[in-house]
Amino acid sequence: MATTATARASTKALAYRPGKGAIRSFTANVASASPLTLVELERQGVSPRLFNDLRSEMGLSSARMIEIFKFPRSTLASKIKSNAPLKGREGQATIKMVKLLALAQRIVDNSTSDQALGFDTAHWLGQWLEQPQPALDGLRPADLLDTDTGTQMVHQLLGAVESGVYL
Repeated sequence: MATTATARASTKALAYRPGKGAIRSFTANVASASPLTLVELERQGVSPRLFNDLRSEMGLSSARMIEIFKFPRSTLASKIKSNAPLKGREGQATIKMVKLLALAQRIVDNSTSDQALGFDTAHWLGQWLEQPQPALDGLRPADLLDTDTGTQMVHQLLGAVESGVYL
């Protein structure tokens, strides 16, 4: 019981607060959160503002994000309009994208390249997701994010990019 209460308290501290640097800060918080905190975050849902800010920083339209994750446009639109938390598929998809961004950011942060300084990781990730990848039989990473297995494949490919296997 105490563990669940701790996870709930951690989730409140993890809440998305819009503003300058908010996506990067939230991404870092998700990356360092415990699994139980992430379970609670998925249960409580995320702010629709997070969805909008995330897709904007990645250079993706709302329509494209909806297409990537294959969720009903009307459901998302009504939640955004009413500012209701994104739970279920919409919330989990948003968290998936945040986790992917966290991985990409970790790669940039660990880089010793001078180009890593000031690198726009979110925008790069948005572009990379749309590029066909030979390691995915020519599919775009975005084509696989609607399933857990596909998301795992994309995470593995991004990890391979970090190790220099795919450039």
